[in-house]
Amino acid sequence: MSPRKDPASGKVRVLHIGEPVGEPGPYRFMEQDPFLSMTPVQATTAWYGIEVIRRSLRMYLPRSYWDLVSRQDVIILSDANRGLFSPIMLKWF
Repeated sequence: MSPRKDPASGKVRVLHIGEPVGEPGPYRFMEQDPFLSMTPVQATTAWYGIEVIRRSLRMYLPRSYWDLVSRQDVIILSDANRGLFSPIMLKWF
């Protein structure tokens, strides 16, 4: 099996859920990698209010399992609050 990546750009598509911008963490280093296409999803109550998190989840999380596996190559859960996700999303992850 060959590594997955975006057929158009050749970059690995990473969905980074949880704490993408806080320190310390891998997100800041990963977003500088020219071989990665990073999508941050703010999903931790440690830094963000619930309205910011809900908006981020609506905007960036896929609506179906097929969307998840066809548009993302890697999913990183980093300090994400489990209670923010529906049971079906947890199953997808």
